[in-house]
Amino acid sequence: MKNLSSTLLQRGNLTARERFLLLIQNDVHKAKTGKEILTAADKEALENWKARNDSEAREWNRLNEAWKQSGRMEIEVEFFYKDAEIAYLANLPILMKLLYYPSYYRMGKCIETLKKIKTVELDQAVKIADKQREIKMKDGLDFDYALYQLAFERLSEADRKRMNELYADIETDHQYLDQEEIIANLYNGKKELTSEAKDRLASLVAERSYNRFAKEYQLFHYFACIPLIEVARYFLKIKGVEIKGKAVNKNQEADDEDSDTCDDVSKVMKAYAAEHNISIQDMLKEGCLKGLDDGLLDSYTPLVVSNERDLLKRWLKAKVEAKTLLQAHINKGELKIRERTNEERLKDKLYSKRLYDSESLAARKAMENIGLEITEKAEIDEKKAFEKFEETVITGESLYNSKEKYAFIKEFRERVDEYDANLGLVYADNDPEQKEGHLDQELLVSNLNKDGKPNFFSMYHMSVTILSNLFEGKTYFEEVEEEGEMFIKFKDMEIEKIFMERRDMLIDGYAKLLAFEGVFKKLSKIYETDLTDHVAERMKVLRLDIEQHNQAIRIATNTDADQLEKSHHSIFRNKEILKFKEDPTISIDMIKPDENATKAHEVKLREILGDL
Repeated sequence: MKNLSSTLLQRGNLTARERFLLLIQNDVHKAKTGKEILTAADKEALENWKARNDSEAREWNRLNEAWKQSGRMEIEVEFFYKDAEIAYLANLPILMKLLYYPSYYRMGKCIETLKKIKTVELDQAVKIADKQREIKMKDGLDFDYALYQLAFERLSEADRKRMNELYADIETDHQYLDQEEIIANLYNGKKELTSEAKDRLASLVAERSYNRFAKEYQLFHYFACIPLIEVARYFLKIKGVEIKGKAVNKNQEADDEDSDTCDDVSKVMKAYAAEHNISIQDMLKEGCLKGLDDGLLDSYTPLVVSNERDLLKRWLKAKVEAKTLLQAHINKGELKIRERTNEERLKDKLYSKRLYDSESLAARKAMENIGLEITEKAEIDEKKAFEKFEETVITGESLYNSKEKYAFIKEFRERVDEYDANLGLVYADNDPEQKEGHLDQELLVSNLNKDGKPNFFSMYHMSVTILSNLFEGKTYFEEVEEEGEMFIKFKDMEIEKIFMERRDMLIDGYAKLLAFEGVFKKLSKIYETDLTDHVAERMKVLRLDIEQHNQAIRIATNTDADQLEKSHHSIFRNKEILKFKEDPTISIDMIKPDENATKAHEVKLREILGDL
């Protein structure tokens, strides 16, 4: 706004236009701030002014008529704004249902899971538990695992404590110390690695990256104390790509920042591999070889050349003693061994090395049942990807009946005697290919009818039925799968029709206000002050309405960026990305001004003012 106040008034020879603009600017300023820029005397002088000729009278009348027309426009803006706001508010109950849809969805899944709980009579439950116990006993214990457990038990308390400080899972995960032993053999009593030894170590580190079960390269693994992520980061560094972030820990403990760094490095490594037609394994070997020459092991020092070299020696000695002790028990017939058979499943082999976690499996299954997935990989999942199995197994019967008090024997007995729900070892006799669900799951002992179902008036059946019926009336939406894609849809087509009509009314109202904003911008140039405030405030409210409308849909479909960011480091997150067949979100940037809404006003203004 130009400063036309006291300076112009002092001139005394103001034009009709200047006088009118002063009054208008004073009104606009008062509306915005509550204060006037003109004194009462100034206003009186301006308002009581008499035109000296027809030209001045026409100019004054022209501006006055256009100003009145703008007032009519503001009234119309208010009507269009109210219509759009009412449409949004009318849809608000449905939008709230969308906001809470993930919770409703999980509640529905919980009810469906309750319905699927295996109900059995007492004798059936006993048979399933006995069968699981029988299989556990038959699987026995991997000889190498028993050897590792006995060796660890024979270490001093101080050595066991220090080992746990080096690696938190060291008591159950033999791979770390096995790999440290490999590195010690590569040093072969020397202080430095030979060129051949470096090449072999670099190959072993690189091979550690490929998970044959997941069929993908994973950089969060370690080979002994050497983190693959740091090897990858060093490779990128020598190629001119710097990935920021603190160095990961030697003891394999990670935090959110480490996870972010791993994600960043993995993305760049995959992109580099694709661009240069090279495998990630070859990239890691190159990075490791260069790193070994440039001091990689200064930060991630193997036990054999560290201050813990004596600890490693005591460990290797404990392994030799443990093997001798086990062999003595076998020679005396106190423990019996067998060779693995071709019929043994991977699950049996994993169980024989305590690499099958029924609790982890149950948690994963429970989360999947309610539409969530566990984002963090279980430690056991990482270990079994690289596991190798000894062909010799100590039989379960000899372990269970042994009079020795070794910790690994005591643990074996406890595991055999404890029923593990969802362990997945027991299948029906008529299901040799194990295509149906496993029987050793969470069981509900109940009285069953002749069809094998719970009696109608059982607490379980009645509760689930009532919950299901109550819940069914609470939801407006359902999920359907078509051609491999998951869609969310309204259960009631009439509600969907009403929702979309109100959505269109919100868009229509915003489009009309956009058009009025354009006209007020033109008038602002004529009156030399901003006349868009009234419509701008209404448009701001509608923009917020549209954003909240869109956010409700994004949350329901699991596509909201803020929610996805929050779940990035969460243990659990929504599993499915959903979509509507007809996208109900509103692309505000694509809304065009509805010029029909202002056409009559623009015609009138041109009649009054000429060209706008």
